[in-house]
Amino acid sequence: MAPRPWIKPPPVAPEAAAIARELGISPVVAALLANRGCRDATSAARFLAPDLDQCHPPDRLPDVGVAAERLAAALRAGERILVHGDYDADGICAAALLTRALRRLRRDTTVEVTAWVPERRDGYDLSVETVRRAAAAGFRLVVTADCGCVAFEAAAAARELGVDLVITDHHEPRPELPPAVAVVNPKRHDSRYPFRELCGTGVAYKLVWALLERLGKSPATFRRHYAGLVSLATVADCVPLLDENRALVHAGLGSLSETRHPGLRALVEQAFGPGSGAGGNGAERRRRLTTYDLGFLLAPRLNAAGRMGSAADALALLLAEDEQEAAALASQLEALNGARQAEQERILADATRMALQRIADPVLVLASPNWHAGVVGIVAGKLAETYARPTFLIALDAETGLGRGSARTPGGAVGRLWQAFDVTAALAGCADLLLRFGGHAQAAGFEVAEERIDSLRRRLCEASPLAEVPLDAARPIAVDGVVPASEVGLRLAEEIARMEPFGHGNPEPILRSEGLELVSWERLPARSGGAPDDHLKLRLRAGGAPLEAVMWRSAARADELAGIATAGRRAHLALCYALKVEEYYSATIGDRLRTARLEVRDFRPCE
Repeated sequence: MAPRPWIKPPPVAPEAAAIARELGISPVVAALLANRGCRDATSAARFLAPDLDQCHPPDRLPDVGVAAERLAAALRAGERILVHGDYDADGICAAALLTRALRRLRRDTTVEVTAWVPERRDGYDLSVETVRRAAAAGFRLVVTADCGCVAFEAAAAARELGVDLVITDHHEPRPELPPAVAVVNPKRHDSRYPFRELCGTGVAYKLVWALLERLGKSPATFRRHYAGLVSLATVADCVPLLDENRALVHAGLGSLSETRHPGLRALVEQAFGPGSGAGGNGAERRRRLTTYDLGFLLAPRLNAAGRMGSAADALALLLAEDEQEAAALASQLEALNGARQAEQERILADATRMALQRIADPVLVLASPNWHAGVVGIVAGKLAETYARPTFLIALDAETGLGRGSARTPGGAVGRLWQAFDVTAALAGCADLLLRFGGHAQAAGFEVAEERIDSLRRRLCEASPLAEVPLDAARPIAVDGVVPASEVGLRLAEEIARMEPFGHGNPEPILRSEGLELVSWERLPARSGGAPDDHLKLRLRAGGAPLEAVMWRSAARADELAGIATAGRRAHLALCYALKVEEYYSATIGDRLRTARLEVRDFRPCE
């Protein structure tokens, strides 16, 4: 495989010097902030100190007042309410948030609030059949969560049957809206809301906030208590961690770390071990949760239900009030997640082989009848990351010839190369080839007949805005900033940590430094599920100060280090890395200590 290209960082914005001077921070961090949209010290200070008070009030969301008033009327009149979610983590969290909040508000009434999510085999979105079943069961109000903004036939059926429909969604709407009582979506073409990128659970959160104000109740406690669900969904759905999403996730990470809700606590304990929930003493939980924990440990367990079993189990977990019930449901999700991981590895190996055969395509469009429709989205994301280009994976039904696909764009710093490629907009340009589609800029789902896949591939490749993206098999590394070796250390690591939470729209910065002295290296024992000697640990010196570094899944490169460190001369490296704060307990002093650690993405010998 060719060496990984290192993409130069963007030019330092002219505002960086003033930000560094006024806030007393490193020029490196000031440059990172300026290049991420902070144009002065005030905006940079807000970025470094996210708080729920930075959230926009809900009243500028389109139709939110109408929706809140209809819910308030239902609560006053004791009407039955059906909350309709979706089968992914965002849709499940959104349905859980609406249901839990409405049930708390109805405690003094006879209101029945029922939550429901479709199964993946039923297809995405609110269906006509679901509306008919709801009407037959006596529901006169249906509230969608993370879906509905393109459900025209279902909305028309609801109107005919006398069912009021309130839609809360964040997916891209069409210019014409479904005939509902309200369509609450920050992406509506007539929206005056200052931030478009809320996830579905974030939109539901804003609706309940508005409802509380309509009922004359303070939303302060609600905002803090439910931020955990919003943060989990926000990270899971890969919406940008900017603006109020940043504040919501920051607050939610703290809320989830200390949650005592039986369902969320059981989910945390499955991921980190018994005793790791709030009040527990698990060693892994001696720290605040991170976006990595949400995106790679908690959300996959929720998503596994919709991918491999029943999404209703994940929803039941988030609604559970009994600890034993929650523990049993979390255990079920754990088993489904294990099955998902095995299926994912099988599909990834097959799709990787196919991707290498089409490595010159600027957009990967791959299909197979041997793939599980519930897993292709994860694999599409992994291929998009590996090969730094948008990826469309399609699971074919051999009997019907129908393909169900998922599209993903690269994340992290490399994602800026593809910021002009909106996968939902790209699919809209191919609408004549598709049976249905929907999503947002970074991720989408679609259905296509097998005989049209070649035409779809050709059309998407022609739509690629960046033909100059490197097309070898090695994923490029997009560098965010260059740091002199003498400045690499704990102080810089702590300043970078203030830029958290990291995720889509605010990726963890990748830095480059030259002249770091290589002192020694060794293979690390494998973590659970890893291959023997899977990782490398490096000991370095930067300006005379010792540093430790780790390079995951790279033990095979130990021979390269040996070649660089030839006998008789001191070896120096150029590194691309993420700089982190590492905390550990020191028995010598009886306290926790902090140090800097480099997570190396790539290395080269200094020339």
